Amino acid sequence: TAKKIKGVFSIIHGDMNLQNILYTRRKDEKGEEVFNFWLIDFANTQKGPIVYDFVNLENEIRLQCISITLWNLIMKRNWEKLRETLDFFINCEMDILRYGFAHLTENDWRMRWYGHKEIEKFYLMINHIREKAGIRGIEKNEYLLSLYYKALLSIKYPAEIDKKKHIDAPLPRILTFLTAGICCGALLKAEV
Repeated sequence: TAKKIKGVFSIIHGDMNLQNILYTRRKDEKGEEVFNFWLIDFANTQKGPIVYDFVNLENEIRLQCISITLWNLIMKRNWEKLRETLDFFINCEMDILRYGFAHLTENDWRMRWYGHKEIEKFYLMINHIREKAGIRGIEKNEYLLSLYYKALLSIKYPAEIDKKKHIDAPLPRILTFLTAGICCGALLKAEV
């Protein structure tokens, strides 16, 4: 049975990716680090489904940050550990899927990432993106369907991945394919 997704529409950035987020950091009067963020490149700003910006940003983190970190792990451990690394990625993706849009603290995740601080940081970023999406009224199935579609587009149009030029390997495509499969499985499970 098909379910209708209501969708939440508003003014969206339209090209939410890591290159369009600038930041500075400084120390405040207490000596604590403070970050300021700015969005740039508003050429694609339009009215649209707000899930689009959230999913684009999550996909960028996966393509640029997680794939590079995992690639470095593979290179340190040699190619025979590729299967182990992909299993690790799938477990991470399944963990983030189980939490949905719930707010997580670093303590909630401490044991999950097996001591990989960078991976932990990136999945906490994804969790924050999903949490903000949920606060803005995006339903979990709408988000997963949009992420599934974005992942498939990233596989179909390699320029989406190749233009990043951060990693010259098939790993970003593999991770994107696995993400699409995980989203599809969760959506099919929700239908039953």
